[in-house]
Amino acid sequence: MDRDKSPDIYEWHVLPFGTVSSPCCAIYAVQRDVRDHQGSNEDLLETVTTSFYVDNCLKSLRSPQQAKNLLDRLRALLAKATADNDSSVRQIHIFCDASEKAYGSVAYLRVKGPEGRITVSFIMARSRVAPKRQQTMPRLELCAALTGAQLAKLLQTELTLSIQSVVLWSDSTTVLSWIQSESNQYKVFVGTRVTEILALTTPGSWRYINTDLNPADDLTRGKSLLELSQPSRWSQGPSFLYQSPDYWPVNPSVHTEESDELRARTFRVYISTTSSDEPDPAKNSTWTELLQATYQSLYGAAGLAMSAADRIEMETTLLRRIQSDSFPDELKALKQGKPVRSGSRLSALSAEYDQVLGLIRVGGRLRKAESLLGDSLHPVVISPDHLITQLLVKDYDHRLHHAGPERIFAEIRRNYWILRGRQVIKKHQRHCVECRLWRSTPVAPMMADLPAARLRINKPPFWSTGVDCFGPYTVKIGRRHEKRWGIIFKCLDSRCVHLDLLPHMDTDSFLLALRRFISRRGKPYEILCDRGTNFRGGERELKESLEDLNPPLKQQLADQSITFKFNPPLSPHFGGAWEREVKSVKASLQVMLRDQVVSEEVLSTVLVEVEGILNSKPLGYSSSDLADPDPVTPNLLLMGRRDASLPQAAYGSSELLGRRRWRHSQVLADWFWSQFTRQYLPNLQRRQKWRTPTFNLAVDQVVMVVDSQLPRALWPIGKVTKVHPSDDGTVRSADIDIKGAVYTRPVTKLVLLPKMPEDDTDIRVLYNNKGYHSMPTYLNVLNNAILRANLPSSRGNPAAYGITLTNHPMNRTSASLSLDYLLQGTDVVIAIFIIVAMSFVPASFVVFLVAEKSTKAKHLQFVSGCDPVIYWLANYIWDMLNYLVPATCCVIILFVFDLPAYTSPTNFPAVLSLFLLYGWSITPIMYPASFWFEVPSTAYVFLIVINLFIGITATVATFLLQLFEHDKDLKKVNSYLKSCFLIFPNYNLGHGLMEMAYNEYINEYYAKIGQFDKMKSPFEWDIVTRGLVAMTIEGFVGFLITILCQYNFLRKPPRVPVSCQPIDDDVDVARERRRVLRGDADNDMLKIENLTKV
Repeated sequence: MDRDKSPDIYEWHVLPFGTVSSPCCAIYAVQRDVRDHQGSNEDLLETVTTSFYVDNCLKSLRSPQQAKNLLDRLRALLAKATADNDSSVRQIHIFCDASEKAYGSVAYLRVKGPEGRITVSFIMARSRVAPKRQQTMPRLELCAALTGAQLAKLLQTELTLSIQSVVLWSDSTTVLSWIQSESNQYKVFVGTRVTEILALTTPGSWRYINTDLNPADDLTRGKSLLELSQPSRWSQGPSFLYQSPDYWPVNPSVHTEESDELRARTFRVYISTTSSDEPDPAKNSTWTELLQATYQSLYGAAGLAMSAADRIEMETTLLRRIQSDSFPDELKALKQGKPVRSGSRLSALSAEYDQVLGLIRVGGRLRKAESLLGDSLHPVVISPDHLITQLLVKDYDHRLHHAGPERIFAEIRRNYWILRGRQVIKKHQRHCVECRLWRSTPVAPMMADLPAARLRINKPPFWSTGVDCFGPYTVKIGRRHEKRWGIIFKCLDSRCVHLDLLPHMDTDSFLLALRRFISRRGKPYEILCDRGTNFRGGERELKESLEDLNPPLKQQLADQSITFKFNPPLSPHFGGAWEREVKSVKASLQVMLRDQVVSEEVLSTVLVEVEGILNSKPLGYSSSDLADPDPVTPNLLLMGRRDASLPQAAYGSSELLGRRRWRHSQVLADWFWSQFTRQYLPNLQRRQKWRTPTFNLAVDQVVMVVDSQLPRALWPIGKVTKVHPSDDGTVRSADIDIKGAVYTRPVTKLVLLPKMPEDDTDIRVLYNNKGYHSMPTYLNVLNNAILRANLPSSRGNPAAYGITLTNHPMNRTSASLSLDYLLQGTDVVIAIFIIVAMSFVPASFVVFLVAEKSTKAKHLQFVSGCDPVIYWLANYIWDMLNYLVPATCCVIILFVFDLPAYTSPTNFPAVLSLFLLYGWSITPIMYPASFWFEVPSTAYVFLIVINLFIGITATVATFLLQLFEHDKDLKKVNSYLKSCFLIFPNYNLGHGLMEMAYNEYINEYYAKIGQFDKMKSPFEWDIVTRGLVAMTIEGFVGFLITILCQYNFLRKPPRVPVSCQPIDDDVDVARERRRVLRGDADNDMLKIENLTKV
């Protein structure tokens, strides 16, 4: 401490919250202000002195009126004190300048304090690049003045300080003369900008400054970083601002005028006398465009940008236009105070005239609803047929994101009453692409006439057959479960059903089932089915087999081939005749099996029984009158009886059977068809649904394909390339082109979309998002393509024009790189998994050592003459050989999954070193634990837990702390922990792997940005080498500790007390001693004398 030096003084410029002295400072400031300005208000001084704490006042008065009076006086006194304290004069000075390369403006704050001291502070600057199209210098100076006016408006709005005046400076006398003149006498470029400048500033606030004194000149010419770092007029403002206004530059007496920017006098006269036409709603696609067009027609191109008030005025103008076009008689009558005629469309609305806006509003019956707002209570009446109304509805539909018609109708009703509003909204949404995209449903065409396959009377059963598969069902075969499928053959005219079982859903199984069907029911003339791969494969193989036959035989069998007819994909209603039977079969199987797993034989039997049930089903209406004949069933044609439980039908001579039995089946078939024609066939005349004719799809129409497996937002959209009309001319399926692929779909799966506008251009840029520069680069390619495509031919070669893009990515800090690496997570998890695996291996080595110790096998080896050093060295060599097996497996796995962080040529030697030295160090460190455990399993579990805890905790803790290196305290803690954890081989292995992976990630990043000098080798000291050195030392230390423990160097052997008193021998022991001492044991193989017990 320097006692001779005077103390430094620091002052608060604001009152800080939270410090101990803050309440005291606040109370002092309030009391000081009141004391300095109290005047005759002694009671106010007493109140502030005794009843205030910070900004809270606690005082009792006799009445609320006295309290209010005291509060008002106190507020006035404090406000006066504050106003007296803030007596500084603040001015904003904005300087404007332009050059051929750029233009802009710079702002300074000039403050003159109560003592007369002047300070000038830089606030902000704004610059723009000069247009590519060459402009005159006066025009560029005018653009600079416009930026200055906009900057002045911005500062006045955003600054909370009290600003007394704003002064704007320009070194162009031409611009100053334009600002002092009328804007309508200049051409559009100058007129529009002068109008905007005068809207933001006043002509008197503009002053002239010489170019040499203008600080904005630095903005347009540019300055180096060295020049900007030094005090100059750019950072401190021009010198004359520190002086009184008398010394400021004065405006020149001579003003220059650009005659080229003046409009012709005659043209000006025409503009002032000719009114602009109203915009055509048909030429505007949106409500906003129509408002903008109306605004420009009223105020011209030189008008300011449309404000909120202007928008409301334009909306009112358009509403007047709608009503004048749609309700001229009603408008005239209401203006004269007369009611509308009884036949008018507005008679039910009690229409009234708004004198303020000149609009017709709904009078209605809700005049006493005080809670409703004016527009909701009396909305403006609008005609539904007007084009402007349609644009208004379109705008609401777009703003509400294409909600339902009721939602849009309710929102419009808050301000407007559209006659037949719901119909107008629904009509719009029927033609809106987005609404159709989200709400339209496919339109089913009118049900077609029955095909010829359903009306082949007097033909054999199954002449026209529909085929389909169903299932699967699980069957039990031995001890395993397998799947089986059912196949149904449905006669389309007689309604007969044939069921069979399929072991597989492939072509071979279908062909075998077809052969069994033909053998039992006869060959069908045609087969109708869906587009299953097994059916299409069966058709292909049948055709190929027919093609392979010899020509004579082929000619004879040509008429006997089967015709396959396929339904369009995803159209089960095309095969409704057999799809209904599939539903009946599934229902019957559900009732009979009840989800049981049965054998294949049982399932086949059940299918045959279900077939009998379906073939016994009556065709047509079953009468309850006993006199009526029984309805026919398919079994009557197949079996000669209505079901299998009834006996064969017998007929007398009256039925013309006679005695010839061969005519029996023919008469049964004739009787079946006669009853079929009378009872069943007439019921097929009616159309159960799809009765209304619809429009047909046409080629080139845009449709959306329904896909039940995708959400509606992902349904594909394509164009119709071909239609498939049926015999009645109705299109029931079509080919759709979707991104180059053609699909056939039924009309019931297609949603027709409105035709897109022809001028709608869809441009997509596909780019590789892996590169940092790819998105702006490809976007710039698109911009260049648009630029060159729109260049006129007079410009010459389009390739000579283009936009140059420069991409400067921000430098990434080590903290952000560490966080990105941690978020990737892959290499971190791999290192932790290796630590877990390598924790089990060394712990297993101690199991055998503890077992040898507990079984005294180790003691026997030492008694037999084995040296302890040799014993531990042999164990160490054997354990290292065992360790190399899992370590090699880990390395192989890393190679198989091709992890560059561990298998690249640079990192692989470091990985090998880590694994080898980990085994070298951890194995002898585990050995001393064998001296403290008696149970092998206990030692194994204990060492595993210790290895896992130390390895994972230490590694992850230091790695996470590394992410907070910006904190000095945490960085110091992390450094200490890294040094302490070096004594653990588990930490050295895990930390080395993580550091190596993190280093690889950093190197990849530096390689991408070309900074190869910052790339590091994995063998640097802070990455891997420090851990390798530590593990090398730990291996020697661990082995030395083990040998010392073996010789009891680190522990004292337990003392066993020896008793000096003789111990009485057992009888047999004493007898044996006497025998040996007598010499009777001289001939024994082993002789021990004088052996005593201790």
